[in-house]
Parts: sequence; structure tokens; C-alpha cells
Amino acid sequence: MNTTANNMRANPIGRILLVATGLILTVCIASFLIVMNRQTAVRATANRIEKTIAKFDEDADNFYNSLISSDTNTNTYLESLPEEYFTTLFYTNYNISYWSNNNSNYPWHISPILSSSPIYETNNSFVYSKIYNIDSADYLVLLLPISNIYNVENKYLHNGFTDIYK
Repeated sequence: MNTTANNMRANPIGRILLVATGLILTVCIASFLIVMNRQTAVRATANRIEKTIAKFDEDADNFYNSLISSDTNTNTYLESLPEEYFTTLFYTNYNISYWSNNNSNYPWHISPILSSSPIYETNNSFVYSKIYNIDSADYLVLLLPISNIYNVENKYLHNGFTDIYK
């Protein structure tokens, strides 16, 4: 008979250690698989955000060009885009003069947007910003929502990535 098997039967501490080692290995493998699955989901969301931002950059440039071009109908162009796709802000003499929706509390003066990276944090969201200088003190700012941050959640307010990434 195998001496290792005899020793295990005779030594209950050895059996307990073997079972504990098996349980620890099972937990480690399960944890690894859960982490890998989560990383895959995060990577997929990041890829969707990256593709949407690339499309937004192209749409923003087309929108800006339609505004400065006299032969393009800007309203027709806007109607071709998904509803609530991006927010349009106009700043005249560095102060806000127009905003297309009330999804956030936008800064009244443009300096916070100009001094930030393309990712800008409003009071309740993160947005990707594209800024066009129209003349010395007038700006067109286009904001693409990335994620929402609310103090409370309910049927109207939802934290997390916006629907365009789902």
C-alpha cells in the first residue's frame, strides 16, 4: 500500500491541510476567472467609448463646417444625428450665450473648459469636449456625455455610462 495514503489516513491534520489547500486553490482560480471576465467587460466598454469619441470627432467637425459654410443647412444636419447625442454651447465674449439642453450645469465662463483636458467634469457628469474658436472671444463647444454622477439615483437619474455606449 502507498505510504503517503497511509500517512494521510493516520494524520487528520494532513487531511485538513490537503482539503484547505484544495479550497484555497479553488477560490484563487474562481477569483482569477471573475477578474478576467470583469476586465473583458471593461475593455469592451472602453472600446465602445473610443469608437463613439472617434465618430463624435468626425461629427463635430462636420457640424462646425456646416455652421461656417453658407451652402449647408445646419438644421438638416442636426436632425440627422441621434437625439441627445451631444450638447452644443456657444460662448460670446467668453460667457455662455446658448446651450442646447439642460443635462448639466455648464460653466457660465469658458475658462474652466479651456483649461481642462478634452475630458471635462461638470457637476454631475464627465464629458468629452471639442472646442472651436470662432473669433477672439467667441467659442463653439460641443460636449459628448461619457458618464453621469448623481448623488441619488431614481427612475430618471442613473449613474454610470450614458446610453450611447450600451
